[in-house]
Amino acid sequence: MATTSLGDILNAVAEVQQGIKGVAKAWARLPDSLTEWPAFINEPSKGTVQWPPPMSRRHVEHDVRMVLLFPAGQDSPSATNEAWPFVNLVLDAFEGAVTLGGLVTGCAIVGYDTGRLQYAGATYYALTFTLRVTTSEPITRTP
Repeated sequence: MATTSLGDILNAVAEVQQGIKGVAKAWARLPDSLTEWPAFINEPSKGTVQWPPPMSRRHVEHDVRMVLLFPAGQDSPSATNEAWPFVNLVLDAFEGAVTLGGLVTGCAIVGYDTGRLQYAGATYYALTFTLRVTTSEPITRTP
């Protein structure tokens, strides 16, 4: 039985992000450092599994933290002002990517947050989106 791996989901998410105008880089795996901005880093934050009997399918909801980073440096207002237009760009991009190319049952951004974030020894201004990704796959029950 083929299952949808979390790695495949993160790759598909990064592919959508890379198509957003103005995004310099989208990482499916966490990089050791960042050299281009704004840049997305992605990481799973939690998952919920549902498979009550006698279901023949496993339903999983993965929450993916999509963090769009802008260098904050000494000028936090400048980074903040640069970030705001990306809120709608990201919402629009994922509105049209509901199944991530047929990989998942569905996905939707269910919230976002803003603020400064430390990553790999540097301080960034971050837009952090929560993307809820749903998969539904057949399971084989054995006695």
